[in-house]
Amino acid sequence: MSKLSEQILRIADAYAEVDRETAAFARESGLGCPDGCGACCADPNVEATVSELLPMAETVWRAGRAEEVIAWIEDGGEGSACFAYQASSPDGRQGKCGFYESRPLVCRLFGFSGNPDKRGTLRPALCWLMQSETPDDCQRVKDRVRGEMTIPDGPAHAMKLFGETGDTLRMPINQAIRKAIDRVYLARLEG
Repeated sequence: MSKLSEQILRIADAYAEVDRETAAFARESGLGCPDGCGACCADPNVEATVSELLPMAETVWRAGRAEEVIAWIEDGGEGSACFAYQASSPDGRQGKCGFYESRPLVCRLFGFSGNPDKRGTLRPALCWLMQSETPDDCQRVKDRVRGEMTIPDGPAHAMKLFGETGDTLRMPINQAIRKAIDRVYLARLEG
């Protein structure tokens, strides 16, 4: 097994832990993405590290779509919404991820994690759409997180991943996936 394959497996294990924590938070809080929502995915300003996209790059490669994705990015897709986002509404706010199982850390944590305030207390970083559509529920969750409810620690998960990979450079998601695909390609050439 190559060094890159081992790294991808460790990242996937870290993602499984994140998924367990975010699912538990969603169950306990009662919060969830609106049905069919993809507004966060449609945002062209989403940033990620190359390392957090390695599992997706491997999936893209195995699906035989690496050249297609690279061509789309080179043809102007770099400044667009994530290449994996499949919009299903005219305004682009409804849709889904075409590679959901291998999505990066930023996507796994968005709307279902917390960030520390200046005193180190975790505060929910909830999705803007959830907050506008269910403000009372979101406020109730914010109040409960101050007390008894546990919320996934977004920065702690990021630091764990960055410590594993040494990669802290965030960039536009399509640029990051391009670089991740290149790394997978080079690893395959080496052996």
